[in-house]
Amino acid sequence: MDQHDIYVDDYISQFQGLARQRKQHQRRLLYSIDAVFRPTDAWDSPTREPVPSVSKMLKGDACMLTRKLVLGWIIDTIRGTIELPEHRRIKLLEIFRYLRSRDRVSLSKWHKILGELRSMAIGIPGSRGLFGALQTGITHADKHRVLLNRDIKYQLEDLEWLAKDLSNRPTSIAELVPDYPVAIGPHDAAGEGMGGCWFAAVFGSTITPFLWRAKFPPDVVADLVSYQNPSGSVTNSDFELAGMIAQMDTLVQQYNISDRTAVPLGDNISAVSWGHRGSVTTLGATGHLLRLSSLHQRHFRYCSKPDYIPGPVNQMADDCSRLWHLSDDELLTHFNLSYPQDEPWRLVTLRPEMHSCLISALRKERVSKALLLNEPKQRTLIGESGKLSVPSTVSTNISGTSNRSFLFSKFSLTDYGSVSSAPAANLSSLAPYVTSWQQSGRRYPAWGPKTVTRDMA
Repeated sequence: MDQHDIYVDDYISQFQGLARQRKQHQRRLLYSIDAVFRPTDAWDSPTREPVPSVSKMLKGDACMLTRKLVLGWIIDTIRGTIELPEHRRIKLLEIFRYLRSRDRVSLSKWHKILGELRSMAIGIPGSRGLFGALQTGITHADKHRVLLNRDIKYQLEDLEWLAKDLSNRPTSIAELVPDYPVAIGPHDAAGEGMGGCWFAAVFGSTITPFLWRAKFPPDVVADLVSYQNPSGSVTNSDFELAGMIAQMDTLVQQYNISDRTAVPLGDNISAVSWGHRGSVTTLGATGHLLRLSSLHQRHFRYCSKPDYIPGPVNQMADDCSRLWHLSDDELLTHFNLSYPQDEPWRLVTLRPEMHSCLISALRKERVSKALLLNEPKQRTLIGESGKLSVPSTVSTNISGTSNRSFLFSKFSLTDYGSVSSAPAANLSSLAPYVTSWQQSGRRYPAWGPKTVTRDMA
């Protein structure tokens, strides 16, 4: 299997096959370049170089390798990782060392620093939510300088921690590129609390249906913006975002989903959008919550792909976040009667440390990473990845475009206008609200480092 991409003047080629096939692939690539660019001759300027460049090929270009520097990143197809080369890691650490003793930075210098840090964010999922304060530094800057206030210093500390962590642990490609989801779960947050549930989404999984719920403290509820309280500082979207983070934490505490994709389903468009973008230009509760989400994703090594589910359909999650008049046992009985599954429902508890972190974030307080990033003592392996246990080809986009990814598009309620509004009661009824997934076309030999090594030129 081969794949080509051209970025400005760089030909990027990925190929999988036997030695003879790899050589043929290289020859076809070089022949195609010769067919487009004529060779040099005596009439050319002395500065014109041959295409392809012989000097670059002598340095290693056009050589099929399983570990190669591509557009500033080292891609290792054996380990399935992406990492920064040594000179870029050193440059990043120099940036943090430079900023540590500064209170102000010129605006032009700040733009360059942000560009360098943003380039790092491509390969570190946990860095996306750490740019809120850095962006506000530009909006609050004068004509020439950016003031490095306390919030900016804090986020720089987090980014420096991630940069050092990248040196110790390269990012798995599975953390960056969504795959078949291994779990699908709706979540919700209301005035009193938040809650949700999870289902296994692949055949042979050890994940069994479970639900969770947690209350918001009175002072946070009192700070919620409403018609009766227009001066509040926390929005319902912030509550929903907190519920999404708690949703992911309940899953990673129960099961090891490292290098796997999970789909939390929420009925708040803003929260789902924030979950994809990862950062906002704000210093409020949203920025604090996205920091928690980013560090959490980096630490537990999963890929989160939030999707939208219409409110009328999200009945199971609504029951988790609203039925506080029911005891835990009564809530379990309600679920087993109202939403029966092949296996009985379980009720799990949101760990106190995560609950405390979320409440502090809603109070716009910075929390220690030590509370957030634990190492669960016992987690169940979910088994081998496989195809979805329910059909995943249902298109919920009425515009007619299938396989739309919300990573690069905005959300609209009208996208789901053609979907039935009957309340979802099981995995099959949730499947239409997950962005449809399709396996890439494969030819012999099968794709994957366990079978045949992938090489790049």
